Amino acid sequence: MDSQAYQTVLSQLAAELEKQPLRPLSDLKSHLAEIQATGVYAIYYRGPCPDCQGAPGRPVYAGSAVDSPLKPGEGKRLWERLSGHRNSIAPTTLNVSDFSFRTLALPSAVAIGVEHTFINSRHPIWNGSGFGSNASGKGRPDQKRSVWDTRHPGRAGRGNK
Repeated sequence: MDSQAYQTVLSQLAAELEKQPLRPLSDLKSHLAEIQATGVYAIYYRGPCPDCQGAPGRPVYAGSAVDSPLKPGEGKRLWERLSGHRNSIAPTTLNVSDFSFRTLALPSAVAIGVEHTFINSRHPIWNGSGFGSNASGKGRPDQKRSVWDTRHPGRAGRGNK
């Protein structure tokens, strides 16, 4: 497959993610069967926070859940990534019930390309802001607080300065 054809497939799959039903981030357990796979996801926000609002219907964050490259079959699943994001939002000034998500189950090798294509075409406002399920630099004494954590305080271990 040539690179243009591959990019077309990635774009089509990114568009397919946006066609998936919106589900409440606060109620992951009700959708457990659909999110026990690798793939891509997008998180949406519909609450009162002005700096959280993108264009209507635009995702605020997108990511992927993929297998470990060294241990196929072992890695993050959509459930784990979304649960991490939900748990990351919960202690902040934001309300988890204002968030929803879409998922698309895909093989890991494809999910990574679809994630990048989705982010580059949809520009979710929180990608690159420090929001994520992992604390970058956690435990480093000189780690600066991310832009996201400065705007939405409450997460433990998210920078000291």
